[in-house]
Amino acid sequence: MKVSQSKFPTSFAGRLLSLSLLAFFLCAMSPDAVQAATAPVTLTIKVAKEVRKAQADGTTSIEMVPADKAVPGDRLLYTLTYTNTGPAPIADLVVDYPLPDGIAYRAAAAGSLPPVNAGDKAAKDLRWQVAGQLAPGASGQIAFKATLN
Repeated sequence: MKVSQSKFPTSFAGRLLSLSLLAFFLCAMSPDAVQAATAPVTLTIKVAKEVRKAQADGTTSIEMVPADKAVPGDRLLYTLTYTNTGPAPIADLVVDYPLPDGIAYRAAAAGSLPPVNAGDKAAKDLRWQVAGQLAPGASGQIAFKATLN
C-alpha cells in the first residue's frame, strides 16, 4: 500500500486536503498516484506556523496558528493524518509526501515517526513506513517541522 500526495501548489491556508477528493487529478499523474487513488486510505494535511509573542514578564511564548500567510524564514508544522477507510486492515503502510517548492524539511515533530529518508537533505519527497497494521476506521498522524525558504 502506498499513499502519495500530488505536487499541486500548496497554499498556507491551513486547509485540509483529502486524497480521495483529488483522485481524478492524481490518476492522470503517475502509476503511484493511481494506486493511491484506489487505496482505501484518506490523507489530510494541515499546515500551521510558529508565532512568537513577547510576554509582559519579558519572556517569549510560541504559539502554533493556521498558516494563512507565510514569509521566508517562517517555521511551519505539517500534520499528515491517514485513515483506513476500507473494510480490511492495511499492513505496513507507506506514506510519501512531496515537499512543496520552497519548503525545507527540518525535523520530525516531537513524538512523531521520522521519515525514512530524513538524513537526505536533498530529498524532495519524504517517505514514512508505518509498521504494523492499520485497522479499518483507524487513523494515525505524522508531523514534521519545516521552514519556508
